Amino acid sequence: MLNISKFLSVPVLTGLMMAGGAQTMAAPAVSTPEVMIDLNGVNLVRVGGSNTRVSFTADPAVPAGVTVVDHGGKNCTMNAEIERRGDALLITFVQQQRGFSFGFVTRCDPRVSINLAPGTNLDVNLEKVVAEFSGAYGVLQMKTADAVISFDGQANAVDISGHQLAATLILNNTEGTDHLRVNARKLVIDLGVAEGARLAYQVNAPVSLFNRGVTEAADGMTLQIASDVLKGSTYFAASAR
Repeated sequence: MLNISKFLSVPVLTGLMMAGGAQTMAAPAVSTPEVMIDLNGVNLVRVGGSNTRVSFTADPAVPAGVTVVDHGGKNCTMNAEIERRGDALLITFVQQQRGFSFGFVTRCDPRVSINLAPGTNLDVNLEKVVAEFSGAYGVLQMKTADAVISFDGQANAVDISGHQLAATLILNNTEGTDHLRVNARKLVIDLGVAEGARLAYQVNAPVSLFNRGVTEAADGMTLQIASDVLKGSTYFAASAR
C-alpha cells in the first residue's frame, strides 16, 4: 500500500515552502515595522506579494494594523505596502535583500502580523506561506501553491486552494458557516469542531486515509474536499465552541 504520510507531513511541506531562498527586489529598502490601517468602509482585505510567515487576528481590542515582527535575517527587509481601492484594501508584502542572493547563505524568513476587524472578508494570495488565523471572519479565501495553515476561529465561509497543503483547523460555530472547501493536489487536513456540530461531507480523493470522526448529517455544514492524495480527519475538539 502507498505510504502517503511521508509526502504530506508538516515538516516536509514546511521544507518545500522554505526552499528556494529569497528574491532580490530592485527598489531600495525602507523599514516600516508597524502600520495602522483604517477599515472604515472596507468590505474586503486582499493580501499578496512576497512569501512569508503571517498571522491573522480579528481582535476588536487591538487596533487594526500590520506589523513586521521579524524581517527574517540581517540582510533582509520586509515592508507592507497598503493601498485603498474603493471598498477593498490591498496589503502587499515587499521583501528586499541586500548583498548576494544565495538562498542557502542569506535566506530571508520574515514574519508578519495583521490584525483586522471581526467579520472582515479576507482574500490571501501568496505562493508559499505559513499562515495562522484566529478570530471571526466573513468569507475567507486563500490561493497558494504550498502552505502550512493553522486556523482557530470562525468564518461565514472558507475556500482554500493550492498544490501541497497541510491544514490544522478548529472551526467554531459551524451553524454560522455555509461551507469549508479545500482543493489541493496533496493535502493533510485535520478539522476539529464543537461537540454536536453537524457536517455534510463531499470528499473526492482517489488515494485517501481520511477518518470521519464526526458523523455525517445531510443538513450540516458542507465540508468539500478535492485532492489527489488525502490524509486527515474530522473530530470533536474540546476547545471548539
